[in-house]
Amino acid sequence: MSLKEKIENNITIFLLGTLVTGFLAGIGTYKAILEIAKLEVVSEGRLNQKSDSSQLEEVTKKIIQDMTNRDMDVETGVKYALAKIGKPAITQLIVALKAKDKNLREMAALYLGEMQAADAVDALIYALQNDDEPYVMREAARALGEIGNKKSVKSLRYALKDNNSLTREGAAYALGKMKAIEAQDDLINALKNGAPNVKVEAARALGKIQAHESAEYLLNLLNDKNSSVRSSAAYALGMIKYTKAVDALIIALEDYDKDVKASAARALGKIGDPSAVDALIIALEDYNKNVKTNAAGALGKIGDTRAIEPLKKLLTNNDLWVRNQAEWALKDIQGRY
Repeated sequence: MSLKEKIENNITIFLLGTLVTGFLAGIGTYKAILEIAKLEVVSEGRLNQKSDSSQLEEVTKKIIQDMTNRDMDVETGVKYALAKIGKPAITQLIVALKAKDKNLREMAALYLGEMQAADAVDALIYALQNDDEPYVMREAARALGEIGNKKSVKSLRYALKDNNSLTREGAAYALGKMKAIEAQDDLINALKNGAPNVKVEAARALGKIQAHESAEYLLNLLNDKNSSVRSSAAYALGMIKYTKAVDALIIALEDYDKDVKASAARALGKIGDPSAVDALIIALEDYNKNVKTNAAGALGKIGDTRAIEPLKKLLTNNDLWVRNQAEWALKDIQGRY
């Protein structure tokens, strides 16, 4: 089989070659494809020959060197290429965590998280503790959360006390992702004293670990001036299923921010209190489709027959997702009787 036929018959190689083209300075599209096509390791997921290993290392270096390009198509290509290359890429991304270019260090941490690179845990902890760039520290923390190794919890809890809010934000995200119940008190403190971005992630983390002790603090945040904080607080109260929050969440259904309203509706569905049914029926008429669908979903979960006729009216809605959600909610309700 000719090389051209190999390329045509192996879409993985073709796509990777096309994506990497932008990173191989001075090499045209077809030549780049030929270079990648030689690397059978890319499609087979293994290193066959020393020459393959050497070529792969060079290609990986070129990709990593230019991965700070923020173009969406390029970013997608980088993710795809690094994922296909696998462990050799992880090795070089770990090296890139100590690069002089702070943007390169940030992106290296980001991709190590995307790849859930367990081999990078120690390097990411080191970056979290020792880097002087908050964006890098944030991405290192988030990456540790994506990887989920419990050995990083201690460092993440400490990072919640960092002077920079970006670092605290990343640590809160990671602890929530890992459902680190041992960090509950640290997250509550971050909730009480944090900048808006920290409050958002701390609230969501407390919801994920279902920290009931945080409920009153979260309830107070439904009145926060920042809409993202209010939305995250509503989400967390729903995850905790805090019944005392029902009245406040009903009020939040009238918030001026669509995301707050949607989160409040979703939370009321998780709590399942029938006293919210009338307010949720009104929310079905909201101008925003996300609010409509979350209200419909909540009514389905509560299962009160009062919602049947209002939900039927949504079956002719112009939006497919709204119609589908109304149909599912009706099945949920009717399935109870």
